[in-house]
Amino acid sequence: MYRFRQFYPIVPLSALVALLLASCAPSTTTQCRRLSSAINKGSQLVNSFDVDPEAGEAKADALDTVSEELQAVKLTDETLIGFQSRFINIYDRFSQAFRDTSGLLNEISDLQPNPEGLQKMKAARIKVDKAIDEVEATAEDANALVNEIKNYCTPPAP
Repeated sequence: MYRFRQFYPIVPLSALVALLLASCAPSTTTQCRRLSSAINKGSQLVNSFDVDPEAGEAKADALDTVSEELQAVKLTDETLIGFQSRFINIYDRFSQAFRDTSGLLNEISDLQPNPEGLQKMKAARIKVDKAIDEVEATAEDANALVNEIKNYCTPPAP
């Protein structure tokens, strides 16, 4: 019994240290704000997309930068880390679709009005439609993920 009393004060002290260390970690709310801020940068780029070959390439480059910034956001919450990873994938998909569209628009603008040019235009049109479908599917995935993040990060009403 004597030995138990000797270590008894250490238990509350270690519990206090653990509590203090836990309180030093960023809260879920703080991490949600950081993640949302990084995501919003990319959303602004995606929402301002213009069908212009040069603008598409520039938007793709800017989205690559946003993906890198999003990757750099330090998170400890496992759910938020999953959201972060999924949004990086979404921005990578948008970036690739913008690059594809930009390249196709450049290709179309260089075509000659002859039978060969018309064949290439038809093939390019199919590729453009596919790229548009990819952008739409990616946008749906992004909207669904935003809703998941809102549900996770918004505290329940009392």
